[in-house]
Amino acid sequence: LNLGGGPRPAVAGELFPYLVHGSAWLSVVPVGYALEFTKIRAYWRQSLDLLWIKFILTPIVTYLLLMPLHLDHIAFNVALILAFAPTAINAVVTARLFRLNIHITTTAFVLTTVAYLGIVLPCLLWWYR
Repeated sequence: LNLGGGPRPAVAGELFPYLVHGSAWLSVVPVGYALEFTKIRAYWRQSLDLLWIKFILTPIVTYLLLMPLHLDHIAFNVALILAFAPTAINAVVTARLFRLNIHITTTAFVLTTVAYLGIVLPCLLWWYR
């Protein structure tokens, strides 16, 4: 509808926020409930290498790929900030769906989220203040 220039149905505009929040809770809560935080101890050392890849290598590569595109300031900074984002819960969902070792992805999710909230996010807030 948007590409064709058609108007958004009024019902969709009213229901959409509730559908987004409802589906997010319905998909994330069961995954979060199934996380076994006691298993993190077994895999946290292996996941330390992921911190360098996620918070140093990925942003550098993203920066180098964005430079020749000559994006406007806001789009450039949004893409760069997204490059710093921690490993998503989607990694845990995917591991569960394909019956992979969920404890490794749980460790990566928790470790990168803690590092992001404790180190990366404060640095980004300071840099973009």
